[in-house]
Amino acid sequence: MGNVYSVKNFKMKQIIVPKNIKAQQALTYDNATNEQLLVWELTDEEYNHLNDLNVFEIINDKCNTLIDDYEDEEIAYSKLQEIINIFDRNNDKLLNKFHQYILEAINRKTSLHFYF
Repeated sequence: MGNVYSVKNFKMKQIIVPKNIKAQQALTYDNATNEQLLVWELTDEEYNHLNDLNVFEIINDKCNTLIDDYEDEEIAYSKLQEIINIFDRNNDKLLNKFHQYILEAINRKTSLHFYF
């Protein structure tokens, strides 16, 4: 088994998809291993670009969440279908990457986590 992945030990903004339900539960209790997660550590430029596109504001409005600086948030599997079409593929490389993370969570029947 790999090292435990603790989101609390990182300063970067992260978007995380648990690979399965067991990983999702482990992440909830800060016991997930690196191998159990798909992790996107956003650079400041990536975060600013997505923020400029109002990605987080749109999700907050649609899902009644609070994705913001110094906040942790989870979008449940049941809500992912509501946001996937909002961020449909286009010519923006980062928006396409974000779309892929949503698709991964849907296909794995897990959730999408934001650690900002």
